[in-house]
Amino acid sequence: MNKDGRFFLLASVMFCTVAAMGGSAAFTDETPQADPGGGQLKNEQISISGRYARFERMLTQMADILARQDPERADLLRRALGQGREDLLREKIEQAVALIGDGDLGAASEKQQEIVDSLQALLSLMQSEDRRSSVEKERERLNDVLRDVRRVMERQKAARIATQLSPAPAEAAPGQQQALDEADKLLDRIDSHDAEKNAAEQSGEKNAAGQGEQSAENNSNGDQKSGGEDSSEDPQQPADPDGPTDDGRPAEERGDGSENEPDSEKPSGENGQPQQGGAQDSQSQSGQQQNGQQQNGQQTPGRQQLEQAQQQMQQALEALQQQQREQALKNEDQALRELRAAEERLEEELRQLREEEKEMILASLEARFQRLLIVQTQIHESTVSLAEVPKTEWLDLSFARCRELAQEQTELGRECTGTVLLLREDGTSSAILLAVEDIEADMNSVAEWLRESDVSELTQSVQQDIIDALKQLIEIMQKELQEQQEQQQQEQQQQQGQQGQQSPLVELIAEIRVLRNLQVQVNNRTERVDLLLQNAAKERIDDLRRQVQQLSERQQKLLQAAQELQQRAESQ
Repeated sequence: MNKDGRFFLLASVMFCTVAAMGGSAAFTDETPQADPGGGQLKNEQISISGRYARFERMLTQMADILARQDPERADLLRRALGQGREDLLREKIEQAVALIGDGDLGAASEKQQEIVDSLQALLSLMQSEDRRSSVEKERERLNDVLRDVRRVMERQKAARIATQLSPAPAEAAPGQQQALDEADKLLDRIDSHDAEKNAAEQSGEKNAAGQGEQSAENNSNGDQKSGGEDSSEDPQQPADPDGPTDDGRPAEERGDGSENEPDSEKPSGENGQPQQGGAQDSQSQSGQQQNGQQQNGQQTPGRQQLEQAQQQMQQALEALQQQQREQALKNEDQALRELRAAEERLEEELRQLREEEKEMILASLEARFQRLLIVQTQIHESTVSLAEVPKTEWLDLSFARCRELAQEQTELGRECTGTVLLLREDGTSSAILLAVEDIEADMNSVAEWLRESDVSELTQSVQQDIIDALKQLIEIMQKELQEQQEQQQQEQQQQQGQQGQQSPLVELIAEIRVLRNLQVQVNNRTERVDLLLQNAAKERIDDLRRQVQQLSERQQKLLQAAQELQQRAESQ
């Protein structure tokens, strides 16, 4: 089974657990007299407890397996484990078992609802990896659409100037036709994408609904036969009990859209008003067909405004052909207003996607740093333990242990390399990137020293620097996540200043704090290396000189990062 299949299997396990829990809660509420002793309900709850324990073990095993080949997914699984423990999920399930055993079905039902909510949050976290990939693709696509909208806008501005200055209005018609053609092509691309996306989503939801019902039935039968058989083989999600429509929205909501949405996008002249040309009939039919498609799913932000601009451009072209300069200017001005509205709508959507992407990246970075910190602390403690025994008294076991630590440190450095690549791909945080690059370099140096069975003061001190740097980065990630959640309430006030540019991963003040910590670390290590050089043995001098060279390179990088932050501060 490939990685995607294994990961989806885990999500299926969670869906089945939620389905079973929801069924148990419903049974408690609806038929408490059917089992006055609570024996059957208690057995079902115990079954769920065992299933969740197996689910946790599976997550742990999968995280270990994926740690090398897919560290991002492994981090996500570890975050899911951590969230479940923070929410005390296992304890809540055991409490529900005890409450049912005591016959307190009302309190048990309330506890079960808490468990369902926690499981749903956990499932959302596990699905966030796919969401991040889709967000990245959607941002790229919308940026392309935004560039095309701006290109159409430039064409329309040029056509408007020609209309105003040309001796005869008809002479400006070719320019207006070019702008209209650009708008037509852009709308065709948008509609083609939206139709494919909505068709795929509807097909996926239908398949998930059908297979999910089969999964829930199999899970229920398994509980009755064996009191809790593992449901990890269920291939898909169960259907939503609320019965959404094929497009994922409630029927009432879709009904409102089907009544109101077409009117808002209907071309002028469709309600019995005289047309300026025969082209409007086919355009109206096309618009109605497009609206009918959009009712069954989401549409690209700004599409409605772009279509309205297209209609105004068509009317402007017909007015020019009929030598009606004033009418053409009015239509062209309205077209430009609609294009600006489409531009603003796209910019707002891009800003929201960037904020969502930032939150996912920050959470992923925090999980990575937590993992690096745990393992690095273990390596450091083992190194200190080895150093307590003089090297002349080491046994073969001690040398073997040192080689194991070197291998662990090397693997940890590779994980750190993946984090560096993630930050470089984002490209908005120079100080954080520099800090992780320094950690990566230090890990590689420590691995080399441990391979040489060197557990000296220098090795231990560099390990401690790595630990301190990771703790600082974790603190920054946690603070940034908290601040971002608080700022979500102020999005409307902030959006004007952030449109048209990619917001940085962390705020400027946080980057400055990271840079200050890096400078302090360079200063402290310079003093430490200087002291070691004064009393170093001959075989250690080369290593210490290499450290001096590395410190010089880090100081140069700090200077460059400080200059970048200064430019960023001046641009704000």
